Amino acid sequence: MSLSFKPEVPLVLHWDGKLLPSLADGRSLEERVAVLVSEEDTEELLGVPVSADGTGQVVAETVLKLVRESSLEGNIIGMALDTTAANTGMVQGACIRIERALEKPLVWLACRHHILEVVLKDVFEACMGPSSGPNIALFKRLQNRWPIVDQSRPQPLTPTALSSDEEAHRLEMLGHLKRLLDWESSMRRLQRDHPAHRGLPRRRSPYILPCSWCLPHGQMDGQGHLCHEDHALP
Repeated sequence: MSLSFKPEVPLVLHWDGKLLPSLADGRSLEERVAVLVSEEDTEELLGVPVSADGTGQVVAETVLKLVRESSLEGNIIGMALDTTAANTGMVQGACIRIERALEKPLVWLACRHHILEVVLKDVFEACMGPSSGPNIALFKRLQNRWPIVDQSRPQPLTPTALSSDEEAHRLEMLGHLKRLLDWESSMRRLQRDHPAHRGLPRRRSPYILPCSWCLPHGQMDGQGHLCHEDHALP
């Protein structure tokens, strides 16, 4: 961290871990955690220390050590994170441990890429049915046959090239996506205009949505997945 970095503004704390070649021999791998803070116009890297492992406890200790060394405890108001179980576990996760150590609630800014993956997974299952294993058979067949696909002249798949069943699936999937996005947008507006609002009527609904508007509490389960509760769409 730069010695001239003495912020007087609220900061968001970011971190992410990655296995990298060891600096000692270049052959073995070691877990390193990149930690930085940001505000509206500035980002500052605090460090990329070695972490003993990727558990929530060790990650939290590694992050907090750099925060304390930089005397930024009072500036931190939020955390930007990916949705792994090590981060989001509601008992032993790094986020909960960091909140406890700093003795204040923080805004959880979960990676939108990971959240949208969950949204797409729900849309796919609603349209195509649940998967029986970690690998989707349709995607596996595409992966296996990809080398024989003519990739020299890629063209977008147009509705006119689809069979009637495929077109029905396409329209159904687009409908699910639009409802999910409209619902999340309306919930964000509701939370913006009414900050105290934290709950929704728990009615049965055919649409399963990630509770991304319920940050920071109740968003993710102990496996690092977004909390799935049934909320009725309008």
